[in-house]
Amino acid sequence: MIAKIIRKMTKRLRVLQALRHAVSDTEQRLANKKIHKILVLCYGNIYRSPLVAQYLLDNLETNVEVRSAGFHPKPNRPSPEAHVKMCAEYNIDLTKHRSTVISRELTEWADRIVIMDKHNWYALADYGDEALAKAVWLGALLGRRAGEILDPYGKPENEARAIVQQLLESSKQLVARLK
Repeated sequence: MIAKIIRKMTKRLRVLQALRHAVSDTEQRLANKKIHKILVLCYGNIYRSPLVAQYLLDNLETNVEVRSAGFHPKPNRPSPEAHVKMCAEYNIDLTKHRSTVISRELTEWADRIVIMDKHNWYALADYGDEALAKAVWLGALLGRRAGEILDPYGKPENEARAIVQQLLESSKQLVARLK
């Protein structure tokens, strides 16, 4: 029991350290121009990650593969209708999106793994240090010290729209760094 508590506390300390270095780690990991496979993660894979993945697919060269997934254990869920409509206002089509659950194969496949918040990092840690070494904090591209972009799930429309705008601006920054 004590060993379990120590492991949990160690993991929590590691995520705080990762947050502290989110901007510098992200910049360093994007400096490598040999990035051809990008995995975009969020918790449920119905809001943030599908939007970012579709933006990347629409704006990156065709030699870059992009996939999205989430940690929520139920696959094949569509993005909520209100989110699909909001994204359509920004020319992002999520009508055909269905959620995918993260797997070890996906983390091994990716050259870089885009994460949204400390909860994503914490869950990604279960896939090992190799997966964490590929992590790019999307919010760090906006110059945010912590590098996080919150989940719009359950938020009022004005807050969800502000998050969508953060996702789009940070995705634009990601595309610029990858070109």
